Amino acid sequence: MLLILVVAAGLLSSCRLDVDVAVTMDPDGSGTVRVRAVADAELVAAEPGVVDGLAVDDLVAAGWVLTGPEPTAEGGAAVTLDHDYDDAAGLSALLRSIGAPLLSAEATRELNDDSTEATNTLSGTLGLPDGVSSFSDARLIDALGAPPFDDVLSDGTPLSDRLAFTVTVLLPGELTEHDGREASTESGARSVTWTAPLDGSTQPITIASFQSTATGGSWAEPIATAARVALVVWVSASVMFIGWVILARRRREQRRRALASDGRRVR
Repeated sequence: MLLILVVAAGLLSSCRLDVDVAVTMDPDGSGTVRVRAVADAELVAAEPGVVDGLAVDDLVAAGWVLTGPEPTAEGGAAVTLDHDYDDAAGLSALLRSIGAPLLSAEATRELNDDSTEATNTLSGTLGLPDGVSSFSDARLIDALGAPPFDDVLSDGTPLSDRLAFTVTVLLPGELTEHDGREASTESGARSVTWTAPLDGSTQPITIASFQSTATGGSWAEPIATAARVALVVWVSASVMFIGWVILARRRREQRRRALASDGRRVR
């Protein structure tokens, strides 16, 4: 997945690349993972064809939808990759496919017995414990002719001056736990963001939310309440009707007895 980052690595000696992984989960547990890479104006000016020449055929074949490259307001260029998922297991698999600095990821979704409540969690680790070697394997080194970023860092430039990698997560329901930076979206929901350390250290990430699900909580409870009200009304009406019948019979019987005592015939 970090092919976008690696292809640009040789051109980052005086440029910058920002990569953001955005996870959105819908109320039913499905959602979208978006990876957006933005090259600054210096990178695009140094090599105008770097973004157009990205080899993303394998990613598209794996189900990622490519948007761009698109120019940015600052003169750079952006490429976006989107992939839908159906459940927490699918989300876990997508996040693991991204690679360093996202070293591991695990998403879960637990429903209560009647599926009216859900607990959503996502955890993982960010960082480069093996330095820039975390980006590479033997095949990649053979393709590039050297480890990625080797030339970029030869003058002692910190990798963080050339690269930023963030993860942003938006879960349904109310946030119950997280260790990142919380922010409000336009809709009022609360997202959480982490920035990967690129100095050889690692950082665990955790987020959890609790929600009332659409399966039961949003429509079943009003229907159940309405049914209970209807039952009470029906029982009350039945009791009133039965009481009226009993009272009418008693009055009729009292009238019969009164007429009989007077020796008159009741029609």
